[in-house]
Amino acid sequence: MRRMNSSAVLLFFVAHLTTSSLAAEIQIDEHTLCSAALHAFDAKDPAVIQDFFQFVQTVVNELDAQYNERGERAVNKRLADIAGPVVLGRCHQHPTGTIYEEALGAYRSMLGLAVPLPSEPAKLPPPSEGNPRFRNQ
Repeated sequence: MRRMNSSAVLLFFVAHLTTSSLAAEIQIDEHTLCSAALHAFDAKDPAVIQDFFQFVQTVVNELDAQYNERGERAVNKRLADIAGPVVLGRCHQHPTGTIYEEALGAYRSMLGLAVPLPSEPAKLPPPSEGNPRFRNQ
């Protein structure tokens, strides 16, 4: 029985070291798979978790700059603040995707949630869109 307990402790220790060392080796960039980030979150590696959130915020800031340069409305600041958790959720849904791809998808989704500012005129959908029951006849 004692031998079995020591084997279990050794196995746990080796598994913990392996998980910790894998998480420590992650360099988050546009090619990093979501599964790598998910492993880092499972290992509770604070350095990689912080890198993940910083990378997502950098992507959001770059996309905001692109939209602003084209004269289009960027994502609301309050929505941009929740981009990290949104991308993490998308990574859980698509572990084979890259963090960058999921950040792009999250950004596009957040653009759809953006409400026009009071100074901006509301854009009505073309008459061909929407449910025909609600169109003026």
